Amino acid sequence: MRTTTKIEELDIYVWEGKADIVDRVARCMASFDVEVIRADDIAISPERTALRPSLAIISVSVIDNGAFILRDWQAAHGIPVVWVGAAPRDHDPSMYPAEYSHILPLDFTCAELRGMVTKLGAADARTARRRTSPTR
Repeated sequence: MRTTTKIEELDIYVWEGKADIVDRVARCMASFDVEVIRADDIAISPERTALRPSLAIISVSVIDNGAFILRDWQAAHGIPVVWVGAAPRDHDPSMYPAEYSHILPLDFTCAELRGMVTKLGAADARTARRRTSPTR
């Protein structure tokens, strides 16, 4: 029997670059308890990402403009990332082990997005609970 994971109390930060995806993400996630935040040109609070499970959805076109320094961003935030619009390519195991590369096509469906969000949101929720629970 399959177990289902609820999508609740999740912040989804969307960097859309040249791809108009934030409205589509918001429509796809409208029936869940999530906040979809357009993250282009805003600062993300590490305190907020520590309190609520968070997920980043980033268009690969954001990297093309040069303002987005990937390694610095990942080190500062440490939240799961779904890449949108990436063509299949060889994985660099030092940066993106295949099991951690979460990629959606530019024309992703709501079902594909919800499946990815469910998978990554559940993992980040478990991490957030471990961060906030008292240690013995």
